[in-house]
Amino acid sequence: MFSFKTYACPELPVELPDGRTLHLIPAAKGLVDKIQHVERTVEGIYGMCAEILSANREEIPVSVSDISMIPMTALVDFMKRYNAFIRSEVDQNPN
Repeated sequence: MFSFKTYACPELPVELPDGRTLHLIPAAKGLVDKIQHVERTVEGIYGMCAEILSANREEIPVSVSDISMIPMTALVDFMKRYNAFIRSEVDQNPN
């Protein structure tokens, strides 16, 4: 039997520039919809990454100003890695 009550949610550890480690969890539907339609602008990428990083087990909010020192190329790579994390969880856990 599949149980939402005892489901162990997978996580993706991410270390921030300030040394904190956040344990990201797979996005809920609302965030997945936003990721699929993210504006491909500097503001759009930074805003989406802040939202993704805020979906963490520690429930620590992350703002654009918290990640403003991270190069855009690193954020794009992060989004690719997060997308792969989400997809692998769907493939491995179709329930």
